[in-house]
Amino acid sequence: PQPCFLKDSTYIFLADGHNGLYRYNIAENSVKQINDGLPVLWVRWIYVNKFDQLFCQLNDDRVFVSEDFGDTWNERSSKPYRYVTAQLELNGSGLLVASFNQLFVTTDAGINWVRVAEDFDPGTIIWFNKIGNRIYCGAKSGLYASTDGGENWATIKKFSNIETYGITPDENIFVSVGINGIYHSSDGGVSWDFKLLEANSLVRTHSIKIHPEFGVFIGTRHRGIFRITNNGDEIYLGFMGNDIVSNQINFDSADNIYFRQDHIYFSSDTGNTWQKRSPLWITYPDQYDYIREFQIEQGTDRLLAGARTGDLYASYDKGLTWVTIFHFSGAPEVEAIYSDPGEFMLVGTNRSYGTFFSGFFKTYNALQWYEKLDHRVTILERFNDSYFVAADEDANKIYRSSNYGDSWSFTTKNFKPQCFIPGNSSEIYVGTTSGIYVSYDSAQTWEQFSMQGMNNPVVYSLDQYTDGRLIAATGDGVYRTTLQLSTHTEDVKSLNYEFRLSQNYPNPFNPTTKIKFTIPTSPQTPLLSKERGRGEVVSLKVYDLLGREVAILINKPMTAGTYEVEFDGSNQPSGVYFYKLTAGKFTNTKKFILLK
Repeated sequence: PQPCFLKDSTYIFLADGHNGLYRYNIAENSVKQINDGLPVLWVRWIYVNKFDQLFCQLNDDRVFVSEDFGDTWNERSSKPYRYVTAQLELNGSGLLVASFNQLFVTTDAGINWVRVAEDFDPGTIIWFNKIGNRIYCGAKSGLYASTDGGENWATIKKFSNIETYGITPDENIFVSVGINGIYHSSDGGVSWDFKLLEANSLVRTHSIKIHPEFGVFIGTRHRGIFRITNNGDEIYLGFMGNDIVSNQINFDSADNIYFRQDHIYFSSDTGNTWQKRSPLWITYPDQYDYIREFQIEQGTDRLLAGARTGDLYASYDKGLTWVTIFHFSGAPEVEAIYSDPGEFMLVGTNRSYGTFFSGFFKTYNALQWYEKLDHRVTILERFNDSYFVAADEDANKIYRSSNYGDSWSFTTKNFKPQCFIPGNSSEIYVGTTSGIYVSYDSAQTWEQFSMQGMNNPVVYSLDQYTDGRLIAATGDGVYRTTLQLSTHTEDVKSLNYEFRLSQNYPNPFNPTTKIKFTIPTSPQTPLLSKERGRGEVVSLKVYDLLGREVAILINKPMTAGTYEVEFDGSNQPSGVYFYKLTAGKFTNTKKFILLK
C-alpha cells in the first residue's frame, strides 16, 4: 500500500508508486500533482501536522516540508535514521517519529532531528497513540508505554506477528495478530483476553504437543500456533511462516520450545517471542519447506534437521549454528529421523528423489549407512524399547521392527497413517485419514479406536496426557478422550525418554543455587519404576573448569520423579563450573557460574 493522509476532511494526500505525490481537494473534487521541487518521485511517508506543515520522505530517506500543502517544497538537511514507520505529535511543536526501531523528535518542523530513548529497541515500530500524558507505542514485538514524552518506555505486553493496534479514548486497547485473532484489554494493558474471529470458519489443526507445566500447544493451518493452559486459557502465540505448523512441536530439557514450519523456530519464553533457528536460513531465507524433518535428541538436546537437499544437520547450541552430519547422494528429501544417543540413528528419505541413497537407513557413526528398507519413510516412532513403527503418510502400509530397526515387516490396512503415539508397553496408536487405530500386540494387528464425538476423521497429530487420555488434532479442531485409557499411568509416557535436567536458578549465583531434574520411567533405565519400589543409581556431580570433581550432590538409587537439590559454593572460588546428571544411559551436563 502507498502512503496516504487525510487532512481535516479538506485534502487527501496520496503517493502513487514512482509517480510522486497527488493532492485531492474533497470540496472541489479535483486532483493536482504536487511534485515540483521533489528530486525523487518515490514517496515513502506523508504527514500533515497541526500547523499545516506537510512532511514527505523520499525513497532515499531525505525529508522535505511544504508550507502550502505541496505547491512548493524545502529540503531538510537533517533526517531520521531511515524512513519513518510511525509518528505522533507531542505538546507544543514536537513531533515524535519512529524510524524502524529508533525514535527521533523534531521541534522545528524537521530542520533538526534528535534521537531519544537510545536504549529502547522494540523492533520495527508501526503505531503510536497518546491518551492524557501516556504515549502508547506498538511494535512488531509488543506494546509499550511512556509517560515522559518518549524518553523512557515500559513493556505492557509482548506479542508475536502483530498486524495493527487500536485504542479508544477510555483506553480499551485492541491488538490484531495473525490472520484473524484479536487481543483486547479494557484496563490499559493490565489484563488481556483473546478472541478468534470467524469462529464458524474451518480451523484445521495440524499438530499437538503437551507440556506438563505450560499446557497444550496447538499448530494450525493458516491460523498460527496456540497454547491452551492447564487453567483452560487460550493464548495465541503467533504466525511465523508461509503456511502450516507441522507435526513437530518439541521441547528440550530446559523447556525451550521448537517447531518446524517453513523453517525451525525457537522460543525460550513459552512461545511469547520466537526466533528463526534453521540451518542455512540466512542463505535461503525465503525457501519454503526447506527443512523437511526436525527432532530433538533426548538426553543430549542435540537438534537434528533434515533438508530437501539430502542434507542431515545437527546443532549443539539451540540452533544458533549448524553442522552437516551427512549428505545423501542424489539429494533425496530427509523426512524422518530418530537418534539414540551414542547408539544408532535411523533416517528415512523420499525415494522419489535421488538415485542411490533413497529409502530408509541406519548408522552407528554417521559415516557408514546401511539400507534397511527400500521404501519411503516419513513417519517414525519408537516404542516398547526395541520396537519401531514406520510409515509413508501417502501409502497404506505400516512397517514394523522388533530389533532396533535392523529388519522390517509390514501390515497392509485400508488407512493412510499420519502420526504415531506410544501407549502402554506393546500398545501403540496411529492417527490416519480415516480415524484412530490402536494395536495391542506391538503393531502386528490393528483395530479401529472409538471416534465417538469427533466430527472429522482426519487425524494429523496425537499426544497423550500422563493419565492416559489421548488428545488429537483433526481437520476441524482438537479433541481428547474423556476417560483414562490405561490403568498403568506410570508407564504411559515411559517411551518418550523425557529426562529433564533444568538450568540452575539463580545463575550466576552466590553462594547457593538450586538444580531441578526429572527422571521418568524408561526402558533405557528399566529399574526406575515406582512400582518396583527401587531405582537405578543416579548421580549428580559438580566439576570445575579443569574437569576436577568438586561436589557430589546425589549418588544413590532413585525412583522416577522430579527432584530439586541445592549446591552451596561457599567453599569454592568464583568461576565457571559444570553439573552433570547420570542415570543409566542418560547423561547431561550444564554450565553455571559462581560469582562472589
